[in-house]
Amino acid sequence: MKRQFLNQQVVRDAAIVMFLRLCQASGVAAAPGESVNQATQEWIAKQEIAVLQRRYAQATDMIAADRAANEAEVVAIYQKIFTEDAEMGVLDRLTLDGPMKWLELVKAKFVPLDNAQHLIGSQVVEIESLPDEDGLGGSATMRSYVQATHVNSDGTLERVLGTYHSAAIYAPGSGWRLSKMVLELLSTEDAKIAAPLALEVPE
Repeated sequence: MKRQFLNQQVVRDAAIVMFLRLCQASGVAAAPGESVNQATQEWIAKQEIAVLQRRYAQATDMIAADRAANEAEVVAIYQKIFTEDAEMGVLDRLTLDGPMKWLELVKAKFVPLDNAQHLIGSQVVEIESLPDEDGLGGSATMRSYVQATHVNSDGTLERVLGTYHSAAIYAPGSGWRLSKMVLELLSTEDAKIAAPLALEVPE
């Protein structure tokens, strides 16, 4: 029994060391006056916030793939990602109050599409404050690059490059949610769909 306990302790210690090394490699380090525990909590919070933007992208693509079959699920996902009154919009062009109004815009935009794919990358999350023991007070900002490909039913593509400027707050009982998502457009490009790749097996 003692040997088993010691083995478990060794495994736990090794796991802690590996996690701290991962934090170091990811740029997580305790600042002067900051505990390792706080740095770790910030790292975890950043991962939880960043995944919200990626979940948004995949959920939005579900509308283009099959609106009728997926709309109810997308609504449920949006409700888990965003606050009810989240600020949504396109920088210098459009401001909407809440994710459901944004979803209406998405549905209208995607009517002529056969499919869509939103790639999210180069995400930078800045933690302004962590929630306290009661789950109150957490806030953060985030920037995420997006490359969106819209597949039109006429065989053409529209590629959109931009940056999502987002904000997040911590909601007790729900966790991190986006309270703001504003798209800054960089460029758009039209193209034709290339012929499918040949997948013949050589003899």
